Amino acid sequence: MEVTEELPKDVLEAAEMATSELLPMKSRDKYERTYDIFEKWCQEKGVKTVKEEVLLAYFVKLNKEFSPNTLWAKCSTLKTVLKVKKNMDINLFYKLQSFIKKQNVGFKPKKASIFSKEDISTFINDSPDDIYLLMKVAIILGLLALAEEKNSRKYSQLT
Repeated sequence: MEVTEELPKDVLEAAEMATSELLPMKSRDKYERTYDIFEKWCQEKGVKTVKEEVLLAYFVKLNKEFSPNTLWAKCSTLKTVLKVKKNMDINLFYKLQSFIKKQNVGFKPKKASIFSKEDISTFINDSPDDIYLLMKVAIILGLLALAEEKNSRKYSQLT
C-alpha cells in the first residue's frame, strides 16, 4: 500500500520552478503556445486523457492546414512539452510517427526566391528613394555585415 503525503509548499514551488525551466529558454513562448492550442483543441473535443489516438486525430486536423515539415516541428514541440508537463513520452506512438512520415511522401517543399546581384543592384539604383530608402539602407547594411563576416572568417582561418 502506497502512502501519499502532502508535500510542503516550498518543495512544490521549487519543483514547479525547476520544471518551468526545462523548456528551451529561447523558444519557451512558442512551446507554450503550441501546447495551449493543443489543450484548447482537447477541451473542445471533450478529451480528458492524452493518448496516441488523440494526438493522431489532432495531427489529422493539422495536416489540413500545415506542410509535413511543420507537422514534424509541431510534433517535436508537443513531445517536449508533454514530457515536461505530463511526464508523457510520445516516442512510442508509432501510428502518429507513421502518419507524419506518410505525409512527406511526394511532398515538394517550396524554394525561397533568391535575389541575384543584378536584382539587388537594379533595385538599389532604379527604385524611388522616397518610397524605398529605408529598405535600400537595410539591404546595404545587410550586405556590409555579410561581407564583414566573410572577412572575419578568412582572418580567423589565417590565425
